[in-house]
Amino acid sequence: MPKKELEPWMLNIAARVQSLVIENKGAAVLPATHPYGAFVSASVPEISIAEYINASYKAAVYCKLQHPMQCWEAALLLVERLPQKVVSDFTVHRLLLTAYLIGMKLTSDKIITNKVIALYGGVTMKELNTLERLFLVAIDFKVNITRSQYRSLWVYRI
Repeated sequence: MPKKELEPWMLNIAARVQSLVIENKGAAVLPATHPYGAFVSASVPEISIAEYINASYKAAVYCKLQHPMQCWEAALLLVERLPQKVVSDFTVHRLLLTAYLIGMKLTSDKIITNKVIALYGGVTMKELNTLERLFLVAIDFKVNITRSQYRSLWVYRI
């Protein structure tokens, strides 16, 4: 069976996130003792950012999540609020998992539980809860997303 092509919006969100990773190429890997050290993976995950978005989108559709694309749009806007040097090859997947969780809580009345998201993301629920708290601290709990910020993403839906 041929591999299904990724949706254009997935590729565009992945490209914007990848640009943040590229901006931080050459930066030192955050040590475990760093405030954001919990986001650092032991190795760079083999799955690409776009494939990661696609896999979580499929899981969200399977779980009957409302508006999974909007959850990813919110996640992108949240990741772009992070301090510089936090997004890297070693942190991007855990940051995306956490941003997606928060984005889902912002955009959907029916959500997937932290337990299910943790299982999907390959982390424990305790670890995901810690990542969620650290992410919110990193963005100073600024989770509000305006209409104009969402509209800025509409060009990527084409």
